[in-house]
Amino acid sequence: MGTIPPAGSVKPNPTCSVQGCATPTYTSKKDMCRGHAEFERVKGRDPKEKREKRRNGSMAEKCLEDDCAQPVVSKDRCSAHYASSRYVPKWRKCPTEGCEKSTKNELCAKHLNQLKAFGITWEGVRPTEEIRRIRESKRPFCQIRGCEKRSTSQESRLCRTHRSDKSRKGCSEDFYINLMEEVKCQSCGIEERLVTDHDHSCHPVDAMCEKCIRGRICNGCNTSLGLLGEDVQRILALAEYTKKVSNVV
Repeated sequence: MGTIPPAGSVKPNPTCSVQGCATPTYTSKKDMCRGHAEFERVKGRDPKEKREKRRNGSMAEKCLEDDCAQPVVSKDRCSAHYASSRYVPKWRKCPTEGCEKSTKNELCAKHLNQLKAFGITWEGVRPTEEIRRIRESKRPFCQIRGCEKRSTSQESRLCRTHRSDKSRKGCSEDFYINLMEEVKCQSCGIEERLVTDHDHSCHPVDAMCEKCIRGRICNGCNTSLGLLGEDVQRILALAEYTKKVSNVV
């Protein structure tokens, strides 16, 4: 059996180097107590961040929650408020007004599908006017110069009026948009209400296609061209006559 060392021969370990901690160090290689040393080694954090434990029999500070006088257990709260702060319910009521279903997600399956399809949720009568307004606001504007209407769908670049005009002209969407970029008469150059000039021998009067469309001219040039029968000789003769009359005058 070992002998008991005489009194005063054993020196106690120095206290922990962390300010406010009076616990002796547990090893000569560390100047901290076991708790602060393990906090630094295992968690890799500053030992000063470690909270002091409440000693048996000592009174802790009061809970920070309103009207609660219970002692603090963790994170400045009593045991009841600390447990409630950590509790995250798995199921909750759908937030849509009038819906009594429970869900784990933000919305129940029914209203989640409504949100994806229409952008809003509802319970009961379907808000047709609101859905129509939202759908119209999401459609892009018509690509024709000067047109402020919305396109007929997300994929289309034309409003209802210009889409109908494109179908009557029998051309593709790209061809029609390029055609409508003309803002001046290709004959006289004035900026008036333009019409589409086409070869009448290709189709009947009211039908067109990309092959027979020749350009955009004003209504006056189009009427004159039709009255002269698109005869080049008559048009040149009229031009010469106009020059001659102008010189006389």
